[in-house]
Amino acid sequence: MSTLKALAVGAGGGYGGGTSENFFSAGGGGGEVVSNDTFAVTNGEYIVTIGAGGANGASGSAGITGGTSSFDSIDALGGEGGQLNATGGDSGDGHTGGTYDIASGASGGGGGDSANGTAGTSNQGGDGGDGTASSITGSSVDYAGGGAGRYPGADGTSGSGLIGGGGSPTRSSQNGIVIISYKTSEFTHTYSGTSTTDINGTETVVSMTTSGTLNLNSKGNFLMFM
Repeated sequence: MSTLKALAVGAGGGYGGGTSENFFSAGGGGGEVVSNDTFAVTNGEYIVTIGAGGANGASGSAGITGGTSSFDSIDALGGEGGQLNATGGDSGDGHTGGTYDIASGASGGGGGDSANGTAGTSNQGGDGGDGTASSITGSSVDYAGGGAGRYPGADGTSGSGLIGGGGSPTRSSQNGIVIISYKTSEFTHTYSGTSTTDINGTETVVSMTTSGTLNLNSKGNFLMFM
């Protein structure tokens, strides 16, 4: 039985939920980050879905939840949009968004994959929660940070992790991604969507940014003896 490493990141939730009369729009939650370093594979096709970032909410409307990203049986949920009460959206894995400050209307930051968002204060928007780091590409990269909360002149700071990140005053919510890493000596591949391929030592790394079908092809006959 052969295995590969897989990482799926859900899309970020949209920025939104504020009203001009009462409080400011809140940060969207980051997507969920799901990894599996021993995902069993054989020759054949694997369906890949890339979640789309949730749309920003108009004044008085919550931001839209981001889409789910998946690789075969691995699913990574999208983050929640900024809420109607100016509370930041929860992340796809359930880290909560920060609440708003009732006196100033400063909104909360969205939850990130590894940390909650912080609350707005009397003179500062809340910060988005940080995302989660992965080294599947050969370098450590953060994914799925929460979006910053809003306060004029003093917005919060979005959490680390742009890909899969929640929407904020300065960025739209971000799409998800699926990345796999397999032994170059064992397979070749084709992909019907948009992807980039890199070599990391003895591994081939495929980063997929639009939905499609991955076809894995064995280079030898080792799979005949599973």
